[in-house]
Amino acid sequence: MNTRRNKYDRKDSLELGETAESQFAELARQKGWQVTKAPGRRDRDEHWDFLIQKGKQKFRVDVKARKRISRRDAALQDHWVWIELHGVRKDDPGWLYGGKADLIAFETKDSFVIARRADLIALVEKLADLNCIVARPVDAKYKVYSRPGRPDRITLIELEKLRSITFQFFKTFQASKTWKVYDTVESWRLYDHPLPPFVEGQFYHIYNRGNNKEPIFFTEENYRYFLKQFDKYLSNYLDVYAFCLLRDHFHFLVRVKEHLPGLKDLEGLNRHPITQAFSNFFNAYTKAINKQETRTGSLFQKNFRRKVIDDEKYLCAAVLYIHHQPIHHQLCKKFEEFPWSSYSRILDTRHSKLKKQEVLAWFGCKEDFIQFHQTPLEANLPGLEDLEGISGA
Repeated sequence: MNTRRNKYDRKDSLELGETAESQFAELARQKGWQVTKAPGRRDRDEHWDFLIQKGKQKFRVDVKARKRISRRDAALQDHWVWIELHGVRKDDPGWLYGGKADLIAFETKDSFVIARRADLIALVEKLADLNCIVARPVDAKYKVYSRPGRPDRITLIELEKLRSITFQFFKTFQASKTWKVYDTVESWRLYDHPLPPFVEGQFYHIYNRGNNKEPIFFTEENYRYFLKQFDKYLSNYLDVYAFCLLRDHFHFLVRVKEHLPGLKDLEGLNRHPITQAFSNFFNAYTKAINKQETRTGSLFQKNFRRKVIDDEKYLCAAVLYIHHQPIHHQLCKKFEEFPWSSYSRILDTRHSKLKKQEVLAWFGCKEDFIQFHQTPLEANLPGLEDLEGISGA
């Protein structure tokens, strides 16, 4: 008998939970992980279901089945997820704060979305008003649902918000009662750096390098062609605020444009439209370089990287970091003279698609922009500690 069943569960809660756990375990095994069920009462007392291991990596996972918003609802949903702030027992602080799981795996209709519990705590405390108590489940979105006589406290968080901190999707479908694994296009290996989803209005530091650290630019014309192709395939989706093209890698600071058709409801699409645009861009550039250099195969590393930049002081640090890359990699003595970065273009008064006025406004004025760029990379500036080490070289 499952020890976690309580008087507040619906009759099918136990079955739904066990099904989700079974599916997760099978998928993890197919991904090459050794899966061990939590012993004794640890699933109840410590809030974790499985220990998964691969080589030296070892993680405790708490699996969360799809749920209804209200017990009266007929259908399950995966637009919102319930987050437990306090358990059903008075002495139980709940799985978010009192659990010992390293990872929380949320079941959706066709996948499991996995997040670190520590990251989830930070996200919940950022999004939810934990001091606002409501009496109805439907009102618990980013507020705390509690009622007299019930000790647990829970809140609803939109699943899409969790995707900003997730770093794994287990994609599934059912055929002849056999579960198989299908990685999404934007999937990544468990515990690699996360690939946040593209969200309208969000800033990203995007970077990638040549396959096996090989060059991606061979002539001056290659740099120009790269920028033209970037504009051709991505300017409908992204605004560019800074960039730097180096011999074997590149950096862009971009913002996803708002009110884009197709970005609100991606259900049923095989590939996110911006991801598809990047794929088309990389393929077009690779095809040209392969013809030029009489080579075959991939030119870039398989998955380009991206990091969300959500604070203005981090934006300034990102601009500095990108513009200093030429001297960081000893390609020149003065970054101001490097021809393939956005630094001189931002100072140029001629019209371009580059968001130069917005960038200058972050720093205050053109003079402050120039002065700020005299700051060495090793200076203790907000945001630089997060940017160090992500360069493609």
